[in-house]
Amino acid sequence: NEVRAKDRIGFTPVSSNGSSPETDEVRTKDRIGFTPVSLNGSSPETNEVRAKDRIGFTPVSSNGSSPETDEVRTKDRIGFTPVSLNGSSPENFKYDERFVLERE
Repeated sequence: NEVRAKDRIGFTPVSSNGSSPETDEVRTKDRIGFTPVSLNGSSPETNEVRAKDRIGFTPVSSNGSSPETDEVRTKDRIGFTPVSLNGSSPENFKYDERFVLERE
């Protein structure tokens, strides 16, 4: 559970609200280079949903669904098929072996 040098998009790791994990101060740029947003795509300052989420699409919740309808979107916030936080597919909730570490 150590902070990794690179987060999932290749920049300095940031916490879920876009702040620096070292100082916990909100950074000017979040993990995709826009103003930091919370997991639901809202602004952490006002908690209003933004027109663009952290990758420039309509804001999505942490499971890749639309916060307005809660329907799973075809593309999640990085442009791949949406996956849940544990790496399983939100359609069938079966684990995707590509995202699960060997346990034996």
